Amino acid sequence: MDNKKVNYKALVIVIIAATLGLIGGKYLIDYFGKSKNLFDKELIEVVHEMNKHLPIMLDSEMRFDSITALPDKTIQFFYTLINSSKDKLDLEEYKNNMHQVLLNNIKTSSDLEQFRENKVTMIYVFRDKNNIEILKLIYKYDDYKK
Repeated sequence: MDNKKVNYKALVIVIIAATLGLIGGKYLIDYFGKSKNLFDKELIEVVHEMNKHLPIMLDSEMRFDSITALPDKTIQFFYTLINSSKDKLDLEEYKNNMHQVLLNNIKTSSDLEQFRENKVTMIYVFRDKNNIEILKLIYKYDDYKK
């Protein structure tokens, strides 16, 4: 990925599809209708189950490592760019591209409708092959509401 052109839209679609596939529609429907505290508790349980299936390679460049449930309807996703190092990436370009693609998908994807309706905060953390954080993108309800 250091010297390759990245198809950010395809990458984000793979990330979102993998994430939602792991969660499963049943879990989304079950816990999105609950109160805030019950929602957070069930989110922790779902994340625990999902993490049993991680890490998983999304493609030859990116690994989906883990998920963390945080308080106040927040979920954090961790990814590793397994062939890239922080010093070899154009971090500003990567950030701008990933931000736009992720935000557009959060706003428009029917798969993320339940997240939008329940005002879930989504945090995406990307690390390089040396486990150094290269990017953290946070999307709160005010960022993606229509």
